[in-house]
Amino acid sequence: MDLGYEKAFQPVYKEYFIHSFRHMTNEYIQSRLKDLGFKLKVIGEDEQTGQCPCCFHYSIDFGEDGFCDICPVCFWENGGNEPNHMSLEEAQKNFKNFGAMSKSYLQFIDPEGGKKYKKEHYTK
Repeated sequence: MDLGYEKAFQPVYKEYFIHSFRHMTNEYIQSRLKDLGFKLKVIGEDEQTGQCPCCFHYSIDFGEDGFCDICPVCFWENGGNEPNHMSLEEAQKNFKNFGAMSKSYLQFIDPEGGKKYKKEHYTK
């Protein structure tokens, strides 16, 4: 095993993991590590995260950085109705009925998304 090669890629691995776990709760990450046999406590402040206007999970970038982000929980593209080809109200109804903004996007949503991201309960 070439340890120099492995060490050279450590920054790449680190960046990959940081990006992969963005917006996830510490509790979710800790539970996944436990499932893998690691007994670790995940600590630290959650980063400021934007809330998806469709499913209300905190799963997109905050503020302007979240513009055009696609929510992994419901597949709503944060940018208004135009990129989604439906109204927000219609997408919210669809999410409530079958778990995605549209049935055609069920194949793209993260099946564990509802567990990974904080959610604020919203009632109209």
